[in-house]
Amino acid sequence: MRKTWITTGSSLTAPQNGKTVRLIRQVVKYGISGGLAAAGAWIVSIALYHLAGFPYVLDQGTGFIAGTAINYPVSRRWAFHSHYPTVLPQFTVFLTVTLIGLGINEGTLWVAVSRFHLWVPMAMGIGLFTAFVWNFTMNRWLTFGKLEKT
Repeated sequence: MRKTWITTGSSLTAPQNGKTVRLIRQVVKYGISGGLAAAGAWIVSIALYHLAGFPYVLDQGTGFIAGTAINYPVSRRWAFHSHYPTVLPQFTVFLTVTLIGLGINEGTLWVAVSRFHLWVPMAMGIGLFTAFVWNFTMNRWLTFGKLEKT
């Protein structure tokens, strides 16, 4: 059976795989929004630590808040195209998912280093990947999925 390719904007999409292409686009966009959030969190943390003399634990927490403040609107509008009318309930779910993701990241890091004696940067990568999968899945299904349909 021959596939007929259609043009959608600047890319080609197989009609049978439209949902797959949409999912891949969401994953890539969510990854980029997470990268922007991580960069923002890092810049805030470094600036507070080096320029303002904040304790590293405090500036790391502040950086996390800054990263979440960047990630939510970018994910909402760009990655998931959300039009949910009230932001606060949606942001609350997003923040809850993100905090659980932070716990998954930290827990994975701790287990990988303390139990399996992995190299810390490798363990960090595994933790970040695991948290990314959790965050994307739950935000796609719950925050920007089920909640949108209520």
